[in-house]
Amino acid sequence: MAGTTYPAVRTELPGPRSRQLLERLDRVLISSLTDHDEVPFVEARKSDWVIEDVDGNTFADHVSAWGTTQLGATPRSVLRAVTEAQARYGMEITDYIPNEPELELAELLVRIAPPGLSRVAVGVSGTLVVEGGVKLAREATGRPMILTFYGQYHGEGTYLTAGVSTDLAEVTTQHAQYVAGARAPGRARADRGRADRARARGGRGADPVPAVLGPSPGALPPVGLEAHPR
Repeated sequence: MAGTTYPAVRTELPGPRSRQLLERLDRVLISSLTDHDEVPFVEARKSDWVIEDVDGNTFADHVSAWGTTQLGATPRSVLRAVTEAQARYGMEITDYIPNEPELELAELLVRIAPPGLSRVAVGVSGTLVVEGGVKLAREATGRPMILTFYGQYHGEGTYLTAGVSTDLAEVTTQHAQYVAGARAPGRARADRGRADRARARGGRGADPVPAVLGPSPGALPPVGLEAHPR
């Protein structure tokens, strides 16, 4: 892919090689995307912001591994740091055996965090972090319900995931993953972009409920929503 600067699609999508691999993939791998309309190719390699598929087509990478590769796919500084860390520390569960870089990262996060946040819990994915936060909020407040918002990545499905395996299942209303536009009974629905409506819905009852607020890229919450009492 040396010298590639702009996206260029040279075959139909999926291309012949991608189509073969996707058919093989569908036979053995469980995936949330089964029609392959949204991502109609199989990746061969990635450099900076360009993805090349197995048929030689190139695409602009606007997903960036869901926001985790803001510096590009293979920045030299990141590759060097990851290689050095792997060579020195190996693969380890730092909750069990901690190391100094983990401590330094936690101290940095505490310094830049909003007032009142004084400790760090490490998670390997956004889903696990949100599920942990949901369980912590319920334990700390003694309130079973969690307020989530339409249009955010984890608000629709993560609570359902946690509910399947814990006592959350006893108190959830109808939730289905990634159907932000669908109406369902048992939900208090606020208009998009209206902080006052969201505040009114969230304030029903004797006490406010814990809330999960996780905006998706490009779908920002209304201005001032985070400033209201939690």
